[in-house]
Amino acid sequence: MRILILYLLLYAFSTSYGQLPEVSKNWEKEHVASRLSSKDLKDYLKYDFSNILSNQNRFEGDGWSSYTGFFGPKNRRIDFHLLATKISPEVYSVTGKSKLGENIRELSGKIVLLNAYITNWKAHVITFKYELNEPGDKDGDGKFVGIGSIAFQLNENNAEIFWSAAGDYREYNNVFVGEWQRFNSSVTRECIFTFYVSGTHNKLVLKSELFINHFLKKVNANAFMN
Repeated sequence: MRILILYLLLYAFSTSYGQLPEVSKNWEKEHVASRLSSKDLKDYLKYDFSNILSNQNRFEGDGWSSYTGFFGPKNRRIDFHLLATKISPEVYSVTGKSKLGENIRELSGKIVLLNAYITNWKAHVITFKYELNEPGDKDGDGKFVGIGSIAFQLNENNAEIFWSAAGDYREYNNVFVGEWQRFNSSVTRECIFTFYVSGTHNKLVLKSELFINHFLKKVNANAFMN
C-alpha cells in the first residue's frame, strides 16, 4: 500500500511540469539546455545527491548553511534551510524553513530530477523541479515551485559538489528559479535563490547585480535556523 501511494504521488508530481512557472522553464531552456551538452539522466540515478541539495550548519555564520535570494517585485531578501532525503532514484523528500523578514515558515515537499548535462570540463549539471509547501495553517500560506540545478563532480562512486575557485559554472551551483504561489489564490511572487557565499565569482541567475551588491553585506542568515 505504501508503495502504491508513493507511486501515485510521484505520478501526480511528474505530470505537473506544464504547470511550472514560465520563468523556470525559460531559464532551463535558455541558460542550461542551450549552453550545455545533454546526457542521459539514467546514468546518474545511482548517485545520492542529498548532501549536495541540503545545506547544513558547519559553524556559526557559515555562508554555505543558508540558501539566500530575492522574493517578489521589491526583491526582498529571503533565506532557506533545506534538508533533502533520497526516497527513490529520481525523487527526494525535502523539509526545512524559510525566512522572509520576521516571518518564518516550516516547509515540506519534494525535488524530482529532470535532466542531466555535461560541461566541457569535469563538472556535471542536473536540473530538477521542486515544490516546497508551507503548512497552510495561516491565511496567506503558499508554496515555492520551480526548476533548480546542481553542479557536481564524480569521485569513484560518489557525487560531490563542484565548486571552482575561478568561478566556473557557478551559475549552476544550487540555484532555484521559480515562484511562490499562494494557496487557493492566483497571487504569485517570483522567487530566485542560491547559496549565500561572498566572493567575486558568485552569481544568482537573473539577479546577478542585485545579488553581488546586496549580499556582500555581512548579515547573519543562520539565526532563524537555531
